[in-house]
This record gives sequence, C-alpha cells and structure tokens, in this order.
Amino acid sequence: MAQAQLLRQGRFSEADIAHIAEEIEDLGNEQIRALASAMRNVLVHLSLLRFSPATDPRAHWAGEIANFRIALDDRLDGSPSLRRHLHGLVPKEWKRARRIATLKLGEEMKLIGELPKESPFTLEEIMDDDFFPAFSAEASGRRRS
Repeated sequence: MAQAQLLRQGRFSEADIAHIAEEIEDLGNEQIRALASAMRNVLVHLSLLRFSPATDPRAHWAGEIANFRIALDDRLDGSPSLRRHLHGLVPKEWKRARRIATLKLGEEMKLIGELPKESPFTLEEIMDDDFFPAFSAEASGRRRS
C-alpha cells in the first residue's frame, strides 16, 4: 500500500521498483492460475458429459460447465492479455482434468477404459457457451450392439 501511495504521488525515486515489479508479476501469475483452474473444471465436466452414460447428473454437469465458462469469460474480460495463454493451457489442464475425471467416473472407468491422452476438446469447444457433448459410446470405449 505504501508503494502504491508513492507511485500515486509521483515519488518514483522513493519507490521500491524491484518489489513493485515482483508484486505485478505475482498478480499476473495468479490471473493465469485462475484461468487455468476454470479451464480445468470445464474440461472435467465436459469429460463427464462425453464419457459417462449416467443421466441424472447431466444437468448438474452442464450447469457447472456454464458456471466455469463464465469464470473464464470474466477473467478474460478483466485482463484481455490473458487470451494469449489459452492455447498453451489446454494440454497441461487436460492432463490434470483427465486425472480428476477418471476419479469422478469411478467404477465406470472399468467400462470406459482409459481417457484419451490428448484433449478430445478443442479450445473453441471449451470456450463455446453452446457446446455440451452428448454421451458417446464409441468415445468411451463401449461398443454399440
């Protein structure tokens, strides 16, 4: 707060520039972590919709996706420069989301097999407010009769 006050007063020579730079960098990193967290949660719930045949929780999962997409949009509206990080976040957050979705799917994993190593969802699908995948027996390793 004292550093901010010095800057507001134009007393730049008295400000601890190294400390201010570190604080700004930390804020930027926190924004990226929040963006990554929201993306991961979208990916987890998209996976539940795509790979689980369960019907009862589908509306809840879709609601969660909508909520986390709003969080993504809010971050991007507040800091448009974060957009440049989106594509790079998909592989890392898919790896994390895959672990979480596998745990959430529980016993269903015996039927599904392993979730894909690469994200089955594009950045465009992740961000698209109207994209909600249907359950896919083929995608989940099940065979239709």
